[in-house]
Amino acid sequence: MKSGAVQKHTLVLPIASIISKRRRPSVHILVSGRPNTVFFAGFGNEGSSLGRVLSLLKAQGIDDIAVVGPMPYWHIPAEESDLRALGITGVVAVASYLREHYDIPTLHVVAESQTAGALTHAASQHPDIFNGNVGLLRPLGLTTMTRKEFKAGLRAGLFHADQFFDWRAWPVGVVATWRVLQDRLRHGGKQFDLGISWDNRKELKKLYAVKPKQIRIFAAAGDRLYSVEAIQASLKASGIATNALEVIPGIHASPATRAGSLQVAHTIRWCKSDVAAA
Repeated sequence: MKSGAVQKHTLVLPIASIISKRRRPSVHILVSGRPNTVFFAGFGNEGSSLGRVLSLLKAQGIDDIAVVGPMPYWHIPAEESDLRALGITGVVAVASYLREHYDIPTLHVVAESQTAGALTHAASQHPDIFNGNVGLLRPLGLTTMTRKEFKAGLRAGLFHADQFFDWRAWPVGVVATWRVLQDRLRHGGKQFDLGISWDNRKELKKLYAVKPKQIRIFAAAGDRLYSVEAIQASLKASGIATNALEVIPGIHASPATRAGSLQVAHTIRWCKSDVAAA
């Protein structure tokens, strides 16, 4: 293998598909170097956009990293139990596969936005697999909102200069729109509503109790989806120390954009640092 070459993996998940009886859902993984950190990318970061996430991170000096695409929820029924099972099972399967394939003794993990709920649940249930640092970037599941509020926050982010003038945001938006339309046609929008209502607070409290110095939540100062104030209030109500929260610049930007990748890189550097484990 050439130095710096990107390794591509497709991991078939142990879950049945409602789309095809012959094919099972799968998740795509891109790897640079010998990964000790895994980044789970959120909604819409599929196909070429996933490659752009990795390219932007490498341009900022991030290596030894695995970038994972969104879990294929469009293959499952529109039920809360199925949605959670796919997310948690998928995250565990990816972490287990990478640890075995690359012989990783300590695995750090980062999840952004919608992927944070599944990662938090998985890490609290399987501390032996997720034995490194955990970074949650602009996480879903610590605040509550209606579909109308969520869409308003999405629009505000899309038309912000950090994304509107970065062409890499548009392919992500197109894919995300298509996935929302699929859900509306098949399930009347039920999966969308279940996804944005995922409550992460109980599991986060459990995870924090186990590894208080190995977990950090990163909130974006200009995030219109999961605001700093809402996350702070949620952490306080859950009895989680304020030093577990770090406020970083920017908005709720896709990791396939330069603005979003800066946030991801910052979170990854914390995970890889000695400070995280101190």
